[in-house]
Amino acid sequence: MAGKEEMFKSIEGIGDYGDFSADTLHNMAFIESSYGTQGMDIDSTYAGPFQMGRGEFAEFGGSTGSRLDPKEAGKATLKYASKNIKDTGSWKKWGMNQRLDELGIEKGLGAYITHQQGRSGTIDMITSLREGGTLGKKTRENILGNISREEGVNFSELGDKDLVKRFIGQYKSKWKKAGEHTKGLKSKFQSTDSKVFDMVAKYDFKPSVRESISEVTGSYKDYFKGKQGFIPDLWQKKKS
Repeated sequence: MAGKEEMFKSIEGIGDYGDFSADTLHNMAFIESSYGTQGMDIDSTYAGPFQMGRGEFAEFGGSTGSRLDPKEAGKATLKYASKNIKDTGSWKKWGMNQRLDELGIEKGLGAYITHQQGRSGTIDMITSLREGGTLGKKTRENILGNISREEGVNFSELGDKDLVKRFIGQYKSKWKKAGEHTKGLKSKFQSTDSKVFDMVAKYDFKPSVRESISEVTGSYKDYFKGKQGFIPDLWQKKKS
């Protein structure tokens, strides 16, 4: 079992994938496995830092690697997430990106919900909330199986709309808490150079400032080499 620092560095080493940064994986690992300290039995149906199923890992992780490996499982998880929220088919038909945004569900959290509930289950859940329809039996069972207990609340007695509202409220809260945990990990484990370069990538510094930072911290080109979506010489390109 990887320690926290080892796991943090493994996840950071994956880099960005599509619309997702490493922060998405840090948050998911915190919620799903208490950052790799639980659910690490390879014989379980769902296992590893991100609690991937055997079928999903076989499809998105390939024939090698392990669901317990933060890097291999992380790459597979991001590929799976990207496919789940791809704006095509029924996802596009029901305007899921707009609906999630209206509910205050950021893209990373939306992907995490699909990771847990599946693409079709998430569509069922959100459309039921917005359109007032009835949840499919499997979707309702999955929600009841994953929602956290609240004192004095019998979730099985709630109507579909109220159940979905409770579920979304809980997971927005969990995602926020996970984000705070991720910030703490970065503060503890991220190197000084990495912090500076992240700042340089985000803000459009003047050439003289960039040169000074480069002299103090080393070669920014070496740090950003291989980073998806970033061309070192184009300093005007900002990270959103």
